[in-house]
Amino acid sequence: VTGAKFKKNDFPPSGQVTYQLYFPPLSKTVKTIKFGVEKERSWYVHDIVIREDENALLLPKELRGNWLLIDGSNRWQYGFNSKYAIINSAIWNYTSIEAKGNKYTINLEKKGDAKTIYANRQKNGNIAFGEQQNELQTYSLEKTNNPNYILADDVPYKEDGLFQIGTTTYSGIIKGFSSRTEQKTGTISINNPFLAEKESHVIKIADDGSFSVNIPITHPQTAFVSLPNGRYSVLVSPGQETFHYANAKASLFMGDCAQVNSDLQAMEFIKYFNHKKIRKNLGITPPEAYKKVCFDVRDKELKALEDFKTKHFVCAK
Repeated sequence: VTGAKFKKNDFPPSGQVTYQLYFPPLSKTVKTIKFGVEKERSWYVHDIVIREDENALLLPKELRGNWLLIDGSNRWQYGFNSKYAIINSAIWNYTSIEAKGNKYTINLEKKGDAKTIYANRQKNGNIAFGEQQNELQTYSLEKTNNPNYILADDVPYKEDGLFQIGTTTYSGIIKGFSSRTEQKTGTISINNPFLAEKESHVIKIADDGSFSVNIPITHPQTAFVSLPNGRYSVLVSPGQETFHYANAKASLFMGDCAQVNSDLQAMEFIKYFNHKKIRKNLGITPPEAYKKVCFDVRDKELKALEDFKTKHFVCAK
């Protein structure tokens, strides 16, 4: 703002701060604004909603959010926001929504395909969703911890058949992406065992933030993904699809590798190996001492995993 007086504010240790901005009244026709800083390293937050458009008003606010199955798997199967729905690893547009009391009929379309989702809002805020009116399952916006949950066909990776030359599909959508964002590409890097090095592939991002890329791969592995809103570790596997709702704070997954990715993300805190300290002492730490450090970290992480599993379900993979 020209002529405004500025005061320097340091961020607290939490890295979060709350503030308010005051500016002249906006026109009643303004629906979104852009907020940012213009300097050598400029940055912006695009499409801050001031007034929702008619399409956004189609979806009742009580239906909005990412809904997780309450059986203990926390499987993400329905995502509804003001612009689109995410179901079965695909992005759907709203055509109409009918409401009768606590019951809703949501009609969707995607490139000529049609889908209808039925919803029944419960008193506790949870919602039962389904594609058949008489086969609804209950979902919550919060995780449900059930260490006794049993996943069908829950088997670990086995050495036989683990290595196979094929392709994998990595697709998804970036939360809050704006068509005004300058960066319209990302990268996904995987390990190539034949070259003994990482191999990077370009991810092209559409104006709505969606993306899809097929890449060659030889075995299940963690891929390193760089997108405009952050960096991620995502497990991908030959012949399988991974759909990623890329949210810098808490990603969500659909597709073949959804459960293992969700579990890995929930256990990201189990990392006790101090790489910085180890690198600093390379050439100084005796081999036996280094071996002890590695084994101590292993034991500590395995114990943390077992402690986590007493309160949460973790798939065998």
